[in-house]
Amino acid sequence: MLKRFSNEQLQKLLIHTVGINSVLTEVLLKPQEESEEETEVIGGNAHIDILVIDPASLLRKEAKEAKK
Repeated sequence: MLKRFSNEQLQKLLIHTVGINSVLTEVLLKPQEESEEETEVIGGNAHIDILVIDPASLLRKEAKEAKK
């Protein structure tokens, strides 16, 4: 069943999602501390795609579309 969300709910969800993504990105990019134990590298050729969303630009876009 599909549920419709209000613009306010979507805006709050977007802000929380951006915050969570920022924290996760910070953790992933933070240099790891060297430990005494030897670590095994798995998938040394892994690539990370980072998507940055500007909530302000999305709101401006919605406002323009609402005026049409």
